[in-house]
This record gives sequence, C-alpha cells and structure tokens, in this order.
Amino acid sequence: EEPQPVRSASLNQRINARLQSSADRLAEIVEEVLGTKPDEQKVLMVEAGKIAHMLAGTAGMVGQQAAGEIASSAEAKIATCVEAPSPTALMTAITAIESLVAALTGRETAPIDAPTAQTA
Repeated sequence: EEPQPVRSASLNQRINARLQSSADRLAEIVEEVLGTKPDEQKVLMVEAGKIAHMLAGTAGMVGQQAAGEIASSAEAKIATCVEAPSPTALMTAITAIESLVAALTGRETAPIDAPTAQTA
C-alpha cells in the first residue's frame, strides 16, 4: 500500500466535502437525464464527464485508487455517450455513473429499469 500524504484535518474535510458534493450532483444528473430530450441529455452528460474527470484525479490523490479507476471508466463511457449518443450508450453511461456514486459514498443506487430517454 502506498503511503498517504500528510494533510491537515481541514484539507481532508474540504476534499471529502468535494467528493460528496460531486457524488450528489452525479446522482442528480442520473435522475434528470432520463426523460429529457437528446440535446438536454448531452448537456447533462458533458457535465457528468467533467465531474468524472475531476474525480478520477482527486480520488487517486486521496488514496481512493479504486474510486479513481471507476471514475476514469465512467468518464470514458460518458464520452462515448456524448460522441455517439444512443439509448444503449446512455444506459451504459448511467450505469457507470451509478457505480461511481456508489464507490464514493458507499451506498448502493437503485438500478434503472429500462431506457425511458426520449429520442427525437
């Protein structure tokens, strides 16, 4: 196991708060994206991709390598969804986001039953 850098309690609190707020926003995006139109889905997925990118770096820096790897994987799946949108790509990205939220928070997310995203 790699030695962890020494950080102040205040810095740890800020980092943990940032991870939690990012996880919360990702969970909100999952709720919002289903039932929206494709152009709105793209905006939400771009936002999710930026959050996943930030988390991939931050999680690794604070000793959460597994969460960092999950974030990197989610970022790639989100990018695929943005670049080549389809119901399957959207559900794959949503599943990856849910896995990331679970890794960051230690809580399970309710699985999404089926794509209900609008296509136009």
